[in-house]
Amino acid sequence: MIVEVIKKLSSIGEVIAGSKEERRLVDLIKETFEGVADDVRVVPVDVLNWQEKSVSVSCNAKALSLTYSPSGAGKAKVIEVKSLFEIPKLYSQAIEEGAEAVAFTMNDGTLRRFVLKRSPFLQYYGEPPPIPAVFLDRKPNDETCYVEVETKFAPSVGYNVEAVRAGKTDELVYVTAHHDHFLSGEHDDLAGVALLPFIKNEKRTLKLVSLTAEESGCYFDTLSWGCGARAYVSSLRDSPKFVVDLDFLDPTSVLFVSPGLFKSAVGVVESRIPIERRPQAYTNSYAFLRKGIPTVTLSPKEEVSYYHSNKDVVEPQEEEVLERFVNVISGLVDSLEFKESEILEDVREILDSLPLEVRLKLVMGLSPQQYLSSFRMVMKTGRARDRPFGEILGIVESFFDKVTIEGLGEFSPPQGLLEVLARIRILNEFLKTSSNKLTVS
Repeated sequence: MIVEVIKKLSSIGEVIAGSKEERRLVDLIKETFEGVADDVRVVPVDVLNWQEKSVSVSCNAKALSLTYSPSGAGKAKVIEVKSLFEIPKLYSQAIEEGAEAVAFTMNDGTLRRFVLKRSPFLQYYGEPPPIPAVFLDRKPNDETCYVEVETKFAPSVGYNVEAVRAGKTDELVYVTAHHDHFLSGEHDDLAGVALLPFIKNEKRTLKLVSLTAEESGCYFDTLSWGCGARAYVSSLRDSPKFVVDLDFLDPTSVLFVSPGLFKSAVGVVESRIPIERRPQAYTNSYAFLRKGIPTVTLSPKEEVSYYHSNKDVVEPQEEEVLERFVNVISGLVDSLEFKESEILEDVREILDSLPLEVRLKLVMGLSPQQYLSSFRMVMKTGRARDRPFGEILGIVESFFDKVTIEGLGEFSPPQGLLEVLARIRILNEFLKTSSNKLTVS
């Protein structure tokens, strides 16, 4: 039954935020809420719409333009990647090297989309990508590959769809998903959208939200995901106990829980889905997390083989897994509890992991700004690893010889203090939100 709903939603095809296809999909989503919600609203959101008009390549391969690619033509630098997350830094490097265009491939027969952006990353601003880029289904044998791309950018409107179902109390819980998707997009995230009307509640009031502009829609922000969620959170007037984000529903998906929810989640879930004791920063839930709202995110732990590809298709035999997800999420809605004492345990772990110099500084009560300046002189933690540290607040990544800190910019620290800086920012948020006085021993 859930698979049938997914296929109905999928019949619209690829849905880029702000497109005419999104308006059609929103009408279908409203239909799924009929009879299961007390009230349904559609809220417009300003987004940047991008359209692929045409793409051609001279080499022996099929091609799609990458999202936010500009129009243009030229000899492409062909780059094989193992992960789509390599694309932003390799695209930036190709620009620096003077490439006319770039062609990425995983050489596995798939076509994929991914948002183009250039450094500095993780910022709430950015510039349009300057050279065209495509994704090839295979690595061409030809020594050269010329690409020609025609695309269109335009300010547009996306839509968040919100349905409310009353419970026995005024306690409020959100369950969210996103309906914009690249290519077939059935696991990511039409399955999440299809699940929303099936989620059950009795005790707590439930707000079911299908969000626009998770994949694209930002005006070139290099923190490029979750614009629809950010818009939704910016106008939030109520205070949910927590948010469950159905980000990507694959059979391998796990529950990422933010601090304060882990022990309760373990009791409710009872091993039916693996649980990670950390939040997921690269999803819509991050917008809620930054607002101070506890989050649970259902998403794969690793990048799946069909991610953002034309092979993201839900099979009929996945119905059983989807029903299990419904039962687990319904249990969380009515039973999950936030415990501040858990946060204090996490704070202690973070404190214990910091170098002695940092702990001494914390005792002195420096501000975050003072942390950033003071710790440049005292950190000796080695180079950062090429992975996000995205917990709670403040994502940090390393790209080549530079470090990007969310909202603060790009740096070239001589001692490589990245993870420590991230932990300090996180710790500061814990301390601000905790009502208990913490001491460092």
